[in-house]
Amino acid sequence: MAVDTKETKTVVNTGLDRPVSIAVHPKKGKLFWSDYGPNNNRIEVSNLDGSNRTTIYHSTDASYLIKGITIDYERDKLIFTNGIGLYKMDLDGSNVELLYQNQMLEMYEVSAYKNLVFATDKGMFGRRPRVLIFLTTTTSGYNSISFRGSIYGIAFYHPSRQQTFASPCDTAQCGQMCVAVPGNGTQLKAKCVCGDGKKLAANGKNCEKSDHPISQTFAYSAGDRICLVNAQVDKSWKAPHKPDDICWLRNTGADFRHLAVDVYSHTLFFSDQDSILPNIRKISLVGKRKNSTVVLSGVANVGGIAVDWVSDHLYWTDIKLKEIWVANLDGTSQKILLRNLTKPTSIAVNPPSGVMYWLDETEGNMYQANLDGTDKIVLVRNLSNPLDLVIDYMDDRILYINNNGSNVEWVNMLGRNKKKLINPEQNVSNIAVYKGYIALTLMSKTGVLLTNKGGTNPKLIINENKTKNYKYDIIAIDEAVQPVIAGVCNGNSGCQQICLPKPSGYTCACTDGMKLGTDKKSCVPEKVLYSDFFLVADDYRHEIYQVDKDLKTISAMGLPHEENPIGVAYDPVERRIYWTDYTLGTIKRMAINGSINKQETVRPKTSNSRLDAIAIDPSSRILYYTDMKANNIGIMSLDGGLNKILIASVYNPRAIVLDPENGNMYYTTRSKIDTKRAGIWRANMDGTNVTKIVAQGLSYPNGLAIDTTEMKIYWIDSVTLRLERANLNGTGRQIIAYLTDAYAFGLTIVNHTNYVYYTDWNDRGIFYQPRNGNGTAMVFGADVFSGLNEIKYYSGTHGTTGGNGAGLPCHFPYLYNDQNYTHCITTNHHRAWCSVTHNYDTDGLWGNCDSKVNVSYTEGGNGNGKACVFPFVYYGVNITQCISDAHIRPWCAVTNNYDTDAEWGNCPYDGTTKCSSNNGGCSEFCLATPTGRTCACNSIFQLKADGVSCYNETTCTQKIRSGSFSNCQHATVDKRCGFTCDTHFKKNSLYDGELACSRSGRWYTDGPSNVYVDTDNLCLEQKCPKLTVREGVQQSGNCTSGNYVGSQCLLKCAKGYIVSSHLYPNGENIMCQSNLNWQKSNMTCSPIYCKENKSSILNGHLREDCTFLAEHECQYQCDYGYGKNPLNLTFKCDKQGNWEPMAAVVLCSKITTTQSTTTTTTTEPTTISYKPTTVTTKVVTPIPTIGKPKTTEQPIVSGKTSALGTQDDAKINGLMGGLVTVVLLLAIVVACIAFYMYRKRRMSDPSKYERSSLRESTRSDMGQQYKSNSIDSPKNSVAYSNSGEGNLAFDNPIYVTEEAKVNLQNDDNDNTKPQIGSQHEIVMDNNVTSGM
Repeated sequence: MAVDTKETKTVVNTGLDRPVSIAVHPKKGKLFWSDYGPNNNRIEVSNLDGSNRTTIYHSTDASYLIKGITIDYERDKLIFTNGIGLYKMDLDGSNVELLYQNQMLEMYEVSAYKNLVFATDKGMFGRRPRVLIFLTTTTSGYNSISFRGSIYGIAFYHPSRQQTFASPCDTAQCGQMCVAVPGNGTQLKAKCVCGDGKKLAANGKNCEKSDHPISQTFAYSAGDRICLVNAQVDKSWKAPHKPDDICWLRNTGADFRHLAVDVYSHTLFFSDQDSILPNIRKISLVGKRKNSTVVLSGVANVGGIAVDWVSDHLYWTDIKLKEIWVANLDGTSQKILLRNLTKPTSIAVNPPSGVMYWLDETEGNMYQANLDGTDKIVLVRNLSNPLDLVIDYMDDRILYINNNGSNVEWVNMLGRNKKKLINPEQNVSNIAVYKGYIALTLMSKTGVLLTNKGGTNPKLIINENKTKNYKYDIIAIDEAVQPVIAGVCNGNSGCQQICLPKPSGYTCACTDGMKLGTDKKSCVPEKVLYSDFFLVADDYRHEIYQVDKDLKTISAMGLPHEENPIGVAYDPVERRIYWTDYTLGTIKRMAINGSINKQETVRPKTSNSRLDAIAIDPSSRILYYTDMKANNIGIMSLDGGLNKILIASVYNPRAIVLDPENGNMYYTTRSKIDTKRAGIWRANMDGTNVTKIVAQGLSYPNGLAIDTTEMKIYWIDSVTLRLERANLNGTGRQIIAYLTDAYAFGLTIVNHTNYVYYTDWNDRGIFYQPRNGNGTAMVFGADVFSGLNEIKYYSGTHGTTGGNGAGLPCHFPYLYNDQNYTHCITTNHHRAWCSVTHNYDTDGLWGNCDSKVNVSYTEGGNGNGKACVFPFVYYGVNITQCISDAHIRPWCAVTNNYDTDAEWGNCPYDGTTKCSSNNGGCSEFCLATPTGRTCACNSIFQLKADGVSCYNETTCTQKIRSGSFSNCQHATVDKRCGFTCDTHFKKNSLYDGELACSRSGRWYTDGPSNVYVDTDNLCLEQKCPKLTVREGVQQSGNCTSGNYVGSQCLLKCAKGYIVSSHLYPNGENIMCQSNLNWQKSNMTCSPIYCKENKSSILNGHLREDCTFLAEHECQYQCDYGYGKNPLNLTFKCDKQGNWEPMAAVVLCSKITTTQSTTTTTTTEPTTISYKPTTVTTKVVTPIPTIGKPKTTEQPIVSGKTSALGTQDDAKINGLMGGLVTVVLLLAIVVACIAFYMYRKRRMSDPSKYERSSLRESTRSDMGQQYKSNSIDSPKNSVAYSNSGEGNLAFDNPIYVTEEAKVNLQNDDNDNTKPQIGSQHEIVMDNNVTSGM
């Protein structure tokens, strides 16, 4: 803490158990402290800002704990005690030496002065507490002073212990606090620091308000809000503020229940059970805490949440699903760890042990399993309605609430030694533990009950009525409840998705629907399907899933974690999935095998646009989409290069499906307010002939599907809660099913089944309802899916016939004669054929792809879906393919003789249209229609009179930053242009070469990749970094061309230095090279120093901030007891290393003082006799003010010829001196009375003063001050404290130890009443004898 402000800075707050004593070494910029606990008995050191922390001494003997430490500054030794022994060692922990040891002692704190060591002895075996005095030069014994009351801390005050020296903080001009930390070599450097809750401003000196994270706090949920209770309560256990003053996220429609915290990311997680879909949210503990973010949506009924703060995982139980889940803290990579549980509720994780614990309220058991879900065991049996549990890391035990809230009990980490801790008067629901406190929430009201770990004296510190009749959670927020350990999943340990720790090592895991690859680290889809599968989008799990037609296998596609898919489509030609992201406003695609590296954006985010549903026509290679915000239906090429608004001014369009076989498309519009706008529409696929086929009884028709076999259209409405169907022209409307409590969204059908399939936002899973309306809907995947949106079914492509491809399906694209093909071809063959591998040139595997001779099932007719049989007899003729004779659709026989059996079925649509071959002759878009096809152009193009070609006047107008195009004044589409870069800039190697103007008006690379370029990054700046030089070397003037390539800079020696090598008498030139690095400088400069001439200053010396460097000035300083000569000369070291003035002699005059008014008295009978020297011990305040000296020793003023003033001045001074004497005597009397009253109170109730908090402790070691001003402290004084554990150390700022941290804080206690003993006279003798 700073001595002249009110700021406190925590410099060490992790990895501590009970830090007790503290010391600083300002000249070395070091901070030392002792710490003991269950695992620690050590001395640590760090820089004064808490950095570069290390343990320098560790004792394995837990019987004797290291407590007091101090520094012997004259010898650079650290002195410490473990109670029975006194030790010294070097500052790095080496050369440990025992000075004295006695089993009868209980030493607590130590302080040193010259060859003396002072130690407090708490008193054992009937002895009174004492101050022991040792010599560091002998181990023969000690002398002592006895006291009646308890004593703990002690410090010896003398100016020699806090000598001034030149500190870099003298000139740092820090806004709040400055600490000197080690710099280069033995030099110190200044570092500005700010108090807790503030941060450094941009100038690195001043401080500004910082959104400081919450800590040392209990947080509890209260249904419609989350509230805080300060864990640092006073002894009366009063709440620090009213409940309403410390609550946030007030929301009457919410139901906030379970809490968890990650203190290291300052994030609070909580469940909200009262939304449309229950979720888990998070909010930052930094700042105003107004807005929360959804982390996990679609959870069913959360029973408890917990954070693994080491591996950054979130665990939660789900009562409805009877499962335990895990995910990353951002909600990605969700995985079910345990299934088929009974009623899992409260959960806690133990990262140091690699296990988790949870309660089963119905079974009455406490369970344990590894953090990866393995090795599940019952830890505690036969509990009665257990409600909540928490881990107490300080005492290595598990606390839990039993008997429906009437008991608080605990077991050890093995589930043994079960004990009852508390029987609260009112039933409690949840529990938290922080250091020495246990906090509980009440069932009947929003109350918080606080007690100590012994379970005694419980107090209700928060009391208010609940708004809802639910149990609420409480947690502690502080790093003490989440101990720092070395994690095994650092960097995710090479796992692609999830790294789960366990007691020994870790396990890589994958999200549901994926499995580990052969390397046991990467993740691949559970099973990749290329035909006959459902495709569903789950934005709550950030994933797209494949589900087989029998609803048995779920495979995840492996989307990037940031995706929120809503609309989905599949291109069977290139085997890619496409999806819309409603949050990003994009359309993306990736290979169906789940390769994340291949995902790409084909339509970037566009302002005033919200894409929803998509559908693909594989024959024309066109994607159709609905835009709910722009209110239109658009089309685009599958690579995103071509775009066109097909139907404008469509009110709130949602679902869209295509019928390429008949050249039609169908889409829905929605409205809750004006239901007349809601409807189902049909149009040609070129956007013409728009017709509203269903206009009544609709509101929010979200899902849409068509059955081209039965010529039916199906839809589902989330407001009317009906599943309906009609003919494709809207007639023959029929209600299939009424829904309950649903928000139906996606819809699809499978032509060869009797079911219609849909998704529901209000419930989990894929629902399937009989088409005839008989029976109720069934559900699949409710335990896996969280928030399904669009659902589609793809029958896919079937195998080839003939050739040598063994019936395998076509592989698109494939290479043939060094050319890629994405469709069947007839080249060199009498029938359409394709390759069944990706490279026909190397593999030579092929098959016929005419689907009319490869039909695995039929639709309609009387063949019950059987496959076509080729050849079949029809009117005595052998038929080898589907025919259209006497029928509106192609058909076939399902036996080998139609003439005798008459069994037949419709051949499935083979996916071909007039656009399938050569894009229908169109230069851009080819759109199927009922009568054939229509050509269309990109939105910035127009169709020519020939009806197939497009033209426009589009130009590329983007300019190159720091460059220009060559001979490219009018860049029209397909024009190619070179470019040059300005001086000091170089072409980006990624785009070196010509650029081409695209049809969208953007530049792209003229090469195989055809990548759009960023014209701001075509030319890269050629500049070296800021020039850095060796010590003593400086840049002379400006460089020739700044820091650009080719610039030269002249280096010379700085003032006070001389060139070390004869190679550079006039300096050295270095140049910025083409690799953007400066040439290596070989020039070195050596400093020129002046030698100290001690004979030039009598009774004084040059100040310690004197550098003795040539061309620098130095001030002198008088020795203690001497004053400056009025001449106040300044010494200057010239260029040759000589002092100026050469012959000057400075005389420091001795300062004479008045006789001290302080008398030496003693209230104790003990006096220690030494011989040569007498020292007076004075009562001092526990934290004296640091500033200019305020000594009562004034110069003598007498006589007319006094050098210090005139005779009148002397008279005035005499009067003032008398007045000061009277005031001082009165102050002494008042102090004595106050001290007597204090001792009287203390003896009447010593327990109040036995052990106080560390913030009440007085200083135990002042350390050395490095600021130029001096400390206001009596000379040759010993101060001791009768407070509890904790310690202070001086460095200006002051360092203070607390139970689990080390603080840097203010000295703001000028009015604090001292709590130390009376005056004693000590006569010191070098021949020490034992006082025992």
